[in-house]
Amino acid sequence: MKSIYLSILFNMGYWNEVNHQYGQANMLYKEIISLHSDYIDAYLRLAYLAKKRGDTHRAIEWIDKASKSKAKAPVNQLC
Repeated sequence: MKSIYLSILFNMGYWNEVNHQYGQANMLYKEIISLHSDYIDAYLRLAYLAKKRGDTHRAIEWIDKASKSKAKAPVNQLC
């Protein structure tokens, strides 16, 4: 059940992102991380949003956190 909830949160975050509601998207991605600290895609979306705001330093911090994840297939962050 938790995985369904996380998927819903991620999709809602991405929907907000696509509709230029970046603050709401940011909040949802952070909520995902608070519930599941190895959800790499949430870190990467946060990195993208930081980069979009021009905050390259923060984007790199999010990518660094993603790279320290214990997820089994950390392929996306390398891309």
